[in-house]
Amino acid sequence: MDDTDRATTKELTQNATRVMQTSTKVLSNRVVVQILSNQGKKIARIFGP
Repeated sequence: MDDTDRATTKELTQNATRVMQTSTKVLSNRVVVQILSNQGKKIARIFGP
């Protein structure tokens, strides 16, 4: 295995950071969707039949 086969520590760190940022975005999006969904249900109850 020569040097070209090895990812540098810097590259690995950058990848890990990117993965964490992406998953954080996904999680916060899910939370927002959940909150909006709950708000929508409350509004539907207020105006509902």
